[in-house]
Amino acid sequence: MECHCEFVEALGNNALLYRTVARWVGKFRQGRVSTSDEHRSGRPLSEWTDLARAVIEQLMEENRRCTLQELERASGIEKRFVMSTLYVLCCHSFAP
Repeated sequence: MECHCEFVEALGNNALLYRTVARWVGKFRQGRVSTSDEHRSGRPLSEWTDLARAVIEQLMEENRRCTLQELERASGIEKRFVMSTLYVLCCHSFAP
């Protein structure tokens, strides 16, 4: 594909993968006119973050000694999001 060859020539090892270029070429052939993100349905990430923070804060107020697994089960939030939320709530302002 000519587009990918031009990317490789211009960017070397930093060029997009062939499959990514092929996907974008296909989208533009179908009528897409911009590379900016399209509107997505669903709740914005910031609302999910605020909701997760509120749920985890509530659970922590009820039991300060609960484990990560207990928070995950009780909240229904993935462990990695529980961990990042706990970091923001507990460790963000901690300075030794």
